[in-house]
Amino acid sequence: MKKLFIILLAAFTAVLFASCGEEEKPAPKNDSVVIQITSREAGGIDDEVKIKEEAVVVKSKKSTQATEPEDSTEPTTAKKKKKKKNTTLSNLPTQGDVNPNPPAQVTTAPNGSFSDADLKFCYKNSYICLDDSIDKAEKILGDDIGADEFSKNKTSYDFDGVTIITYQSGDDEKIEQITVTDDTIVTKKGVKVGMYGTQLRTVYGVPTKKSETAYEYSKGNMSLTFNLQNNVIASYTYNLKH
Repeated sequence: MKKLFIILLAAFTAVLFASCGEEEKPAPKNDSVVIQITSREAGGIDDEVKIKEEAVVVKSKKSTQATEPEDSTEPTTAKKKKKKKNTTLSNLPTQGDVNPNPPAQVTTAPNGSFSDADLKFCYKNSYICLDDSIDKAEKILGDDIGADEFSKNKTSYDFDGVTIITYQSGDDEKIEQITVTDDTIVTKKGVKVGMYGTQLRTVYGVPTKKSETAYEYSKGNMSLTFNLQNNVIASYTYNLKH
């Protein structure tokens, strides 16, 4: 029995020195190492004691909890941009096949003509002519809504949709210019503001002068000019040249 104890003690000492001589290896992170020594089959005195060194590695379970990000600020939601609606800058129509403001009654032939009668300004079945007195115009148009004497012998009178410029002739104040901007007032042949400039040739024939912004029809020292914007009549003017 004493001999068996000595053998066991020597074996344990040898194992102890062997384990100390080896370089200690670092254990894996979050893992544990268990050294298990078992002795079996000690049947007699001369029997060898089998010593088994067994390393059991117990792996730790990974945490299922997600780590928080360093920046814990909440994400901002992107705002949707509203589309802007397109808006029109003018009520005037553009060039096209359909005329939103057809002439009232055009009784002329396809290739029209211009005469002295077309130089009369028609207002509610009454006529105002160039070189008439301002008193006659006020009887037809009513009282003016504003007057401005912009030079020594010329005055501008504003009515509803109509502007008249007069000049001084002795003691009389006579009409030199009439400009119409109201689309409800039509000429003697039915032309008005808002119609296409291309229709003027049909009504009045070939203009005396023509440009991209105006059609002018003249007779002697008087004229009727249609002012255009994008080939649409924006206003028309009766004018007396001295």
